[in-house]
Amino acid sequence: MSIRLWILLVLLSMLWGGGLVIGKYALTYFDPVTLTALRMGIAMPVLWLAVAAMRKPLPRQPRLWGKLAVLGAVNTALPFFLLNWAQQFIDSSMTAVLNGATPLFGAVLAHFLIMGEQLTLVRVTGLAIGIGGVALLVGPSLGLDPAALAGQAAVLGAAFCYGSGSVLIKRLTGVSMTTAAAVQVTAAIVALLPFTLLTGGSPRMDAPPVAWAAITLMGVAGTALAYLIYFHLVRQAGATRATTVTLLIPVSATLLAALFLGERPGAGHFAAMAVVLLGVGLVIHGRWPVLPFSRRSRPPSG
Repeated sequence: MSIRLWILLVLLSMLWGGGLVIGKYALTYFDPVTLTALRMGIAMPVLWLAVAAMRKPLPRQPRLWGKLAVLGAVNTALPFFLLNWAQQFIDSSMTAVLNGATPLFGAVLAHFLIMGEQLTLVRVTGLAIGIGGVALLVGPSLGLDPAALAGQAAVLGAAFCYGSGSVLIKRLTGVSMTTAAAVQVTAAIVALLPFTLLTGGSPRMDAPPVAWAAITLMGVAGTALAYLIYFHLVRQAGATRATTVTLLIPVSATLLAALFLGERPGAGHFAAMAVVLLGVGLVIHGRWPVLPFSRRSRPPSG
């Protein structure tokens, strides 16, 4: 990747790593469903303002609107909720490390669905190592803390959603990435609204101003700006490389959580992080030999 894309990747890791830490704090005042809805509700007008300012056209094909609606549910509403729900039971640093499995899921899906992003023997080795790193982190909770285990499973579910979403974004054609981001977040709010009503979630008006400021920051920087950067990276660098942002998120999230939340990750966290980083590094950079059953045909039109 170019230096400019690497800079954007690092910036994105800071935005999303900070979002995990802010989300952990905001859960003190808001339930996971409400927090997710507020975050997207703040991001939505910012993204539509960007669409208007840049004069980006709206999608013309009904089928494309449908794809973006699916993307909103898979890549935004569901993973945002899962991460918020999980952080009720596990700390931000563990959340960030487990979310580092995103490229593992994305690489497998991209192998079958995206031309030019095939798995290789080296990448398969990386997948095995990465899964081992996740198991190293999750293992101590097995049979000991069901709540923590459920939280870890939720983060892995979010990672799978993000990996799937990266492939869906890469396959989008006929729409600008700015418009795609705006429609995706709007569709995510629509998808989440029934659950918000069913759970009785509503903003706590007695929350202190700092809590509202935190959510606003999550919506504007951690969602709207972050998605604009992420969609650009997927289009320019590819789905597999764009998801490597999750390699950097554990570092920023762990440092910020230690600084602002007083979390103290143990040696196991750092060992698991190292193993996951090694595995995903092989997934990203291993190029030979290419395995069969990869997508070699012309990518679909939008």
